[in-house]
Amino acid sequence: MTVIRPDVFPPGVTAAFSTRNGGVSPPPLGMNLSFMVGDDPVNVRMNREIFFGALGIPPGQVAVPGQV
Repeated sequence: MTVIRPDVFPPGVTAAFSTRNGGVSPPPLGMNLSFMVGDDPVNVRMNREIFFGALGIPPGQVAVPGQV
């Protein structure tokens, strides 16, 4: 898994995104963090636990924007 952290936010605010490498979703989804692409919700929850765990952030403290 690759985590990318932009440094444009003030201290105390973490912004990050991942690549598709890693995760439990089947290819090509990999580290899918979205419930909006037809992935199994169980996989998405597990991927989020992995990703947010790598950031040291409890899932309940995350704001996930929607991309259009």
